[in-house]
Amino acid sequence: MEILSDNETVQRFDGKLTDYCAIGVQECWRVWPETRTVEVLRLAPEGAAVVAAYEETQSLTSINLPDLIVPVAGCFKP
Repeated sequence: MEILSDNETVQRFDGKLTDYCAIGVQECWRVWPETRTVEVLRLAPEGAAVVAAYEETQSLTSINLPDLIVPVAGCFKP
């Protein structure tokens, strides 16, 4: 899970994704605090792709752990 803070740049985040792909990480959740949304990305050696986007009122499902269902609202401070 990567939470995009005010000082996080897209370039820095993309660099992290490149590193995650290179070491074999298969999934990443990108949390957008301003819009209170979460994107689920599939990671592979050739790069990352958003496979789903969820709003605060929804629950997200992991790609690799399909039994893991997380309410998006739980990713944010109340």
